[in-house]
Amino acid sequence: MVQWTSWAFRDGAKMEDNAAYGITQSIARDASASETLQTYINLNSVHLEVLRLYDKTSSDEEKESDDEETDSDDNQANCDYEALLEDTLDIAGIKESRSLPEFHPTSAILRTYLQLAVVIVHEFAHAFNIAYYVRQPGEIHVEPWVAGDRLNELGWALIHNILAGNPRDT
Repeated sequence: MVQWTSWAFRDGAKMEDNAAYGITQSIARDASASETLQTYINLNSVHLEVLRLYDKTSSDEEKESDDEETDSDDNQANCDYEALLEDTLDIAGIKESRSLPEFHPTSAILRTYLQLAVVIVHEFAHAFNIAYYVRQPGEIHVEPWVAGDRLNELGWALIHNILAGNPRDT
């Protein structure tokens, strides 16, 4: 697959669907055989921004425990990360009365790692499908159906089967 698929993090605002965590696009070059396509996976860079802010905040907290003095950059990183967490709750529509009394940054960052891993595996399922299955020129790309699913969305089906249960025969 390494010669058939490329990937990169991109600014979400520059992606075709800026709300997407990832998008797999086909490239008009043969992959595993003629009439298959190479792919390019675009991952939303929002994950990297969150991880960087968390790393900056964590390292600043370690420095703080060693040295009581903090500078404005350290405080800014901590405020940025906390603001990001609060914005996430607001965007999700969680009322303040329903939010947790104390937000745990370590738990939040672990969920970010999990979400990024899920997005990578999800998009890889699309890339594999495009690079492996032969299509006739001009044929519309259709993903296979997986038993028990309501629609033929291969990325979702793979993640569902990894995290929620065993695949069934069709």
